[in-house]
Amino acid sequence: MHDALTLCCRFLKDRMCSDNCIGIYKLADTFGCEDLKMAASRFVLRHFVHVARVSDEFVQLPLDDLLQFMERDDLNVKNERVVFEAVERWIGHSVHTRTPCVEKLLSKVRLSLLDCGYLMNTVKCHEYVKYSLECQKLIISAFMSILHLDPRSTNEVARPRLPSSVLFAFGGWSGESPINAMECYDSRAGAWVNVPVTGEIPRGYHPPP
Repeated sequence: MHDALTLCCRFLKDRMCSDNCIGIYKLADTFGCEDLKMAASRFVLRHFVHVARVSDEFVQLPLDDLLQFMERDDLNVKNERVVFEAVERWIGHSVHTRTPCVEKLLSKVRLSLLDCGYLMNTVKCHEYVKYSLECQKLIISAFMSILHLDPRSTNEVARPRLPSSVLFAFGGWSGESPINAMECYDSRAGAWVNVPVTGEIPRGYHPPP
């Protein structure tokens, strides 16, 4: 049966999409197919924006699994609003039974990566959030972190996620000589970061092939 199981898993991997990845993830978890489960998990993380907004299966995701996806640094979102909107949609599927989960869910949103206006005018005043004392504490902590008023606020809500894409630049010119510098552009932060290098040959241009 091992060969049949391998073929079935391969079949599901080849046909995985935003509409069925969560169903495949849950199926793999039920039957202990770790390789297939990992592939489905990577797919959800990479295509989270589309999955969270469009997939009918998303609202069927168990709370613990949703929390695991949300807490990952490699969750592929360009803006943390997407994560809060995912929480909003998931709770909205069954408001009465899921509203008590909002504190756990909001603690996984990187609130300090939101702009102040959205945090205070949308998140803080949201119907799922505004009556929860714990949620309000999370929001105030994030707000203080954004304004750098409380240095102790450097917790989970402030840690950036891994960028969805990066651009590397090698070499360049300083004065009249090529250099061996390397820089990396973080598309999410909109900033260049120097990357330490050793042994790289100085270059001012790439020769034609």
